[in-house]
Amino acid sequence: MILVTGATGNIGRELVDLLVARGQDVRALTRDPDRAGLPAPVEVVRGDPSDGGALSAALDGVDAVFLNVFGDAGPVRQALQSASPRRVVLLSTLSVATRTDLAEAQHHRHLEEQVRAVREDAVVLRPGQFMSNALWWTPMIAQGHVEAPFADVGNPMIDPADIAAVATEALLDDRHAGATLALTGRESPTPRERLGAISEVLGRPLTFASLTEEQFRESNPSIPPAALDYMVAMLGHPTPEELRTTDTVAEVTGRPPRAFRDWVVAHRDELVGAA
Repeated sequence: MILVTGATGNIGRELVDLLVARGQDVRALTRDPDRAGLPAPVEVVRGDPSDGGALSAALDGVDAVFLNVFGDAGPVRQALQSASPRRVVLLSTLSVATRTDLAEAQHHRHLEEQVRAVREDAVVLRPGQFMSNALWWTPMIAQGHVEAPFADVGNPMIDPADIAAVATEALLDDRHAGATLALTGRESPTPRERLGAISEVLGRPLTFASLTEEQFRESNPSIPPAALDYMVAMLGHPTPEELRTTDTVAEVTGRPPRAFRDWVVAHRDELVGAA
């Protein structure tokens, strides 16, 4: 049995499907089982992975676990100590290695440390920016005009499906035990280039306007300042290390990572649904 936390998210949903296709028994931990929409063979249980009690209960009888956790790392450490699954795969972020000063990176670093304190053989996945972040644009795509900051700053992006593919191998094969895997796609499209790919696939013109950093902050008053600081740093001021692409997806899965246009084609219906 493999436990997938965050099973209805961009990565978790893909991971569940891949594991089921490989003939694995899957248990999904989700806050709202009634709305999960997971395939019939999956055992769906209610709970928040940051709740130590819920996570401990979900880990009962589990051989491997994929952890996508927000919140206090202490309960996660305690749950792993009591359950001792054979394999542990933790979703982290590339910024752990590049941004010692940002709160989100510090949170993930602490989580990595807590997990590794009890499981030195845990596999840590550190992906870069997700291609699926383009779905944030869907309301603007419906209007035919997208506004975003840092129009001509390119960053390596990765399809969440590629992260799920790497996680699948790490959950099923001991050869990755103890590894920390930096994950990116094979290209670094700018926001302007991403919108161009979306326009081409949808077959309709879409215009782009670049926001200044100040305009971006002012247009997102509901986002906490620390989160905005993180977004501005990663989107607009990438470090040389953050600009490097890696071969990890190909090395682990045996196939190259998907290009951004591939992601757009795969998610065309979601993007068209906004139009």
